[in-house]
Amino acid sequence: MPNDITSLISTVGISLKTGLLRLQNEASEAYKNGDVVKTMQYLKTLDPDASDLGAEITSIQSMMHNGIIHEKPAELVFLVSDTDDGILTGSILVSYYKSRYGIDKVTYQICTGLRDDDVVRFRGEGLRNLVRNLAQHVRKNPQGTTAINATGGYKAQILFAGVAGQVMKVPVYYKHESFGEIIALPPLPVSFDMELWLENIEDFMHLAMHDMVPVTEVEQLVAREESASLIDVQEIDGREVAALTPAGQIFHEGFVQRFHLSRNSLLPPASALTPDKKQFREEPGAPTDRPPGIQLAVDRFLSHPCVTGAHSWYYNPDLPLRNRLMPDTRSVPDGITLVYSDGKATSKVCLTTTAVTPEQRSALIVELAALLP
Repeated sequence: MPNDITSLISTVGISLKTGLLRLQNEASEAYKNGDVVKTMQYLKTLDPDASDLGAEITSIQSMMHNGIIHEKPAELVFLVSDTDDGILTGSILVSYYKSRYGIDKVTYQICTGLRDDDVVRFRGEGLRNLVRNLAQHVRKNPQGTTAINATGGYKAQILFAGVAGQVMKVPVYYKHESFGEIIALPPLPVSFDMELWLENIEDFMHLAMHDMVPVTEVEQLVAREESASLIDVQEIDGREVAALTPAGQIFHEGFVQRFHLSRNSLLPPASALTPDKKQFREEPGAPTDRPPGIQLAVDRFLSHPCVTGAHSWYYNPDLPLRNRLMPDTRSVPDGITLVYSDGKATSKVCLTTTAVTPEQRSALIVELAALLP
């Protein structure tokens, strides 16, 4: 019987294109012309395990045949390269599985920067976005219902998808063209330092939300010797900027996933206050009605049971900053600073919470990041 896997995430390469062009028939012409429907109709005439179907389809067929996933899973997601071939292949795969198997929830997602004509973008932005996209799909599903098929794509793509999946405690499968069956990849001896992540959670969350940020915004993390392989610092247009490396993205996403799996034991207790009893106060020179939208933003945070109140303590009408959360050094260990900007002015608000340890506050920063505007 099929197990509990209802959602499958697959990496995608060019084996389908290679197989079709080798045929030199109407299907080849249909692919060359970008005709998704005609290409899909040809693929439907083949046996589900025919080699011309490409690595993605034959590996998924093997998973169905062996009961790893249902023949009609609830969801299929294809992570494609940032190329015309990647987009075309993704479109064909979506059409094929909707038509042949009647699966409604089939999508493809472009991994921006994942292209073989720009090695710098590929090894940085491309692999980072592959991990980020994969993690987003894993987290939106209940634990134990998602698997990764890391068969298709560039070797580096397969490697990073495989490691990311194992770090996030998701089963990873792979089928080599010479294998008769698909195999589950054995666990890797991957271990990361959670203390480094928690101590610098505000910088990791900030980097994860933006592809690149000024080094001055993540100085504490960049200064840590242990973060050398996790952070890429480079100079662009005369200023130093920082970004997560692909390994850094795996490091971060792995711990975010672990947080969600252990959320109840990591967060501080809920407050007895209802949202209507929580106040948003202002200190002199720091209004609660500017920049525009700040009241609505703070109200979202006050609706969380672990936030007990808020007070603005900084306002600059001429300083645009990125929205973020960070520990409030003025109120240890419970305070969290919300940096809020409308792109022109910036306000800083202290969110008081029920946290009683720095670890609880760090966990709460992870939790509240989803509420950032």
